[in-house]
Amino acid sequence: MNKSEQLRELLSTFVDYQVIRANTNATIPFPCCIFRSLPATKGTLSKVRQIDTNNGKIVQQASQISEAIYQLDFYSKNQLEAELMAHNFLNLIIFNKRFELVRLGFGISSEFVNIEDRTFIENSKFIYRFGFDIEISSKEVITREMNRIESIEPIKYKEEQKIWVNIEKV
Repeated sequence: MNKSEQLRELLSTFVDYQVIRANTNATIPFPCCIFRSLPATKGTLSKVRQIDTNNGKIVQQASQISEAIYQLDFYSKNQLEAELMAHNFLNLIIFNKRFELVRLGFGISSEFVNIEDRTFIENSKFIYRFGFDIEISSKEVITREMNRIESIEPIKYKEEQKIWVNIEKV
């Protein structure tokens, strides 16, 4: 499961309505939150560590910080409820549940978050939607396993010197 899906599932535990992935083909239940993730930017690898194992393998682990922008849109049957859902959810993740997000490897990178009215008309009917975009970082651990080198053959310097002498003659 990728970090975006882990975050969506975590956020859905904070509220009593559904947090739905944007590419889901279904009828939108009211009220709900539609969750979109925009492409992530990956940071440089840091904290590379090597773990030796007894079975002739070496395991290397590196951590990497990724940042992605998430768009959260709150749908409701009326405008006031959609706006309140957006405000309450933003306050929830910034103030009430921030330490839980950090404990699970997520951090809020955005300094300022603006809640916007994204209401639109569909089939001559208003679809009330308020939402915001927020930048959230996550820590990923990348693991690589390699075979341990058991022995190294010594370099034969005399043979190499002969090769270099022959190259210079040409």
